[in-house]
Amino acid sequence: MWPPLVRTAFRAQGRSLGRRWPSTDALVAAAEGRALRHRPDLWPVARERAAYLLGNETGGRARLDRRRLVEDATDALTGEPTLPAVRNLNFPVHLIAARHGAHDQAKPLLSDAALTRAATQVPRLTSERVDANHITLLADPALALAA
Repeated sequence: MWPPLVRTAFRAQGRSLGRRWPSTDALVAAAEGRALRHRPDLWPVARERAAYLLGNETGGRARLDRRRLVEDATDALTGEPTLPAVRNLNFPVHLIAARHGAHDQAKPLLSDAALTRAATQVPRLTSERVDANHITLLADPALALAA
């Protein structure tokens, strides 16, 4: 990805998240509603994260450092590859990849070809696809227990 494009996209996301929210539900609906559309069981976890960001459960302005949000996203998506960092580890690495991207209709963020390339570069790497998107992958307790 091209760094200026990533910066622009995440600056816009940071501006959106940085506004005043009337409630945790409003923040969850705007930030993760599409990703959680088919997983109402995960709304309580998302509400917890939203309450943490807001500093309460009744609403307000999200506590986030927008500059760091943009820097971290740019580094993660355009910075140095991470595979060389794990290539020489002396223990197995297991990657759990979501079947979908930002929501259940989106393509996965990690393609099958990328997983295959990674396995050739990191001999101790195994991977599996799970039925999740990149939000539900992090929020689903069943997936955490399976790992």
